[in-house]
Amino acid sequence: MSLFVYAGSAQFAMLALIVVQAPVAAIAMTVFLINLRLFLLSLHASTYFRHTSLWYNIGMSSILTDETYGVLMGELAHTDKVNPMWMHGNNLNSYVAWFVGTVVGTALGGLLPNPEIFGLDFALVGMFIGIFASQFQIMQRRIPVRNLLIILAVVAVSFFCS
Repeated sequence: MSLFVYAGSAQFAMLALIVVQAPVAAIAMTVFLINLRLFLLSLHASTYFRHTSLWYNIGMSSILTDETYGVLMGELAHTDKVNPMWMHGNNLNSYVAWFVGTVVGTALGGLLPNPEIFGLDFALVGMFIGIFASQFQIMQRRIPVRNLLIILAVVAVSFFCS
């Protein structure tokens, strides 16, 4: 499935729904809703590539991920303009790493007796912490620290009070 569904969170949801024999329509709707954020990220990313054609932007957005969007935002913090070919390279490198990781993980994953001893169960969390940390540094350059702390406090309070 990983070679055809390029969205990890959607895969987890699909597998859980398949196990409980959910209707195909429910699975499709769940995957659509989970990946709706990528549509929003693509809309924002496309504003940096206004000079390219619609089809070019659709191609770029079709393999955009949270990670490649984060890398794009990091690059835009250092430069005003990003070459569309750079973005395609960003997306393509990510997909190739996903593909190779899927193949190698499938072939060799069974050789690991307990992946937790290597901390692999924390790898995804660690990746998102790294993305957040780099975005936090970028936000510090653009937003005064006081305002940033207020935003984080509001988010934390709303999270813990809900």
